[in-house]
This record gives sequence, structure tokens and C-alpha cells, in this order.
Amino acid sequence: MTGCENSLALKSRFCEEAFKFISLPVDVQDLFSWEEICTHWRGEYAYNAERAQQIERGVEESCKDRSVKRAILRKKYHGERDLLFILDNL
Repeated sequence: MTGCENSLALKSRFCEEAFKFISLPVDVQDLFSWEEICTHWRGEYAYNAERAQQIERGVEESCKDRSVKRAILRKKYHGERDLLFILDNL
């Protein structure tokens, strides 16, 4: 994780993919999954009105503010440097 912390290029390319393969606690995995789903919906293209509504619903459901959840996890894992790094970079 040190390389991810020190290199913006590495962080933006390799580290995001590497996070998927690190054994994470279930509660951190859940937060990570929601962030991935949100990112997916935000990247979708609305090619018609129906699809635009689907995307809007997807964003509403998956892109809720999870700052409280993230703060709880940060407190729970306060001594786990790698987990804190992941939580800070979701």
C-alpha cells in the first residue's frame, strides 16, 4: 500500500484494481461494493428517456451519502493503516 500512498499514477491505475483483491472485512467490502455500483450508474449513458429514468433511479439508490458509515468504519479500524487508506480513497 505504500506505493499507492506515494504515487498518484500508481494509485489511479493499479491501486484501485488491487483493492478488489485484498482480503477486506465484510463491512468494508459492502461499502466498497456500493461505491462501485454508484460509479457504474454515474458512468452510464442515457440514450433515451426510459434509460435516463433507470440511471436516475440507480444513482438515487446507490449513491447515497455514506460519510457516517465511513466514519464508523474509520473508528472501528483506527489501527489498521491499509484499511484506513482504502476507506479514505473510496
